[in-house]
Amino acid sequence: MSEHRRTSLSVLEHGIGAAGYLWSAGLTLFTLGRPLVWLAGAVARSFPETEQPILGLIRAFLTAPPARSAAFMRGMLVGRMAPPRAVRRSVNVPTMILSLTADPLHPASDAHSLAADIVGAQVVSAGTLATLRFWPRRVTPAIVSFLVETFGIDVTTRQADA
Repeated sequence: MSEHRRTSLSVLEHGIGAAGYLWSAGLTLFTLGRPLVWLAGAVARSFPETEQPILGLIRAFLTAPPARSAAFMRGMLVGRMAPPRAVRRSVNVPTMILSLTADPLHPASDAHSLAADIVGAQVVSAGTLATLRFWPRRVTPAIVSFLVETFGIDVTTRQADA
C-alpha cells in the first residue's frame, strides 16, 4: 500500500443512522421529486455563477442533473460507509482528527473511536463547521502545534517572514 493517502470524511459507526436518514431523503427527492428538482435547477441556472463558495455549492447542487444525483445517493446508501477497523488500525502515520460538535454524520464519539484505532492519533475539538469556516484562528494553534511536533517545522521563522 502507498504511504501517501488522501484524507477522507468517512461516516463511521455512530453516524450511520443520520447518514441513512439524509441519504434516504436525498434519494427520494432526486427520484420521486425529480420535477421539483428540475424546476429548482432551472431557477438556479437563471442566476449568474458566483465566487462565493457557499452560494456556488448551492447552485451546483441545484443545477446538477437529478439522475446523476440519484445515482450518487444510491451509491451512498448501499456502499461501504467506513473503512473496516483492521484498515483503520493499519494507519501508521501521525494523525490529527478534528472533531466537530453537533455533527450527526461525524459525531465526537466516532472521532474518539477512530483515535483509539490509530496509534498515536490526536483528537482536537474544532467546535462547529462554522468555527472552521469563519473563525479558523480558534483552531489554528492546535493545528500548528501538531505540525510543529510532527514535522519539526520552525513557525517562528515563517511568521517573521510573513
